[in-house]
Amino acid sequence: MAAATLTRADVIVTFNLADFPTEVLKPLRLEARHPDEFVLDLFDISNDLFVDAVKKDYEHYIEPKLSFADYVECRRRRIC
Repeated sequence: MAAATLTRADVIVTFNLADFPTEVLKPLRLEARHPDEFVLDLFDISNDLFVDAVKKDYEHYIEPKLSFADYVECRRRRIC
């Protein structure tokens, strides 16, 4: 939270939303977003940003290597 405040970020992207309650973040003009929601927000802003974010996320699945179809299914079911 300190880093987000110092860098004047608007959003903290985290899987751990429970540790960033809205009532604490709101006075700091911050919000916490799950990574999946953040990526979908990118799609609304720019298709190119969305595609780049998905590519980078997919590329980090090195071991075990996922096929793109498996990656999409994994993300759809929110299990990876």
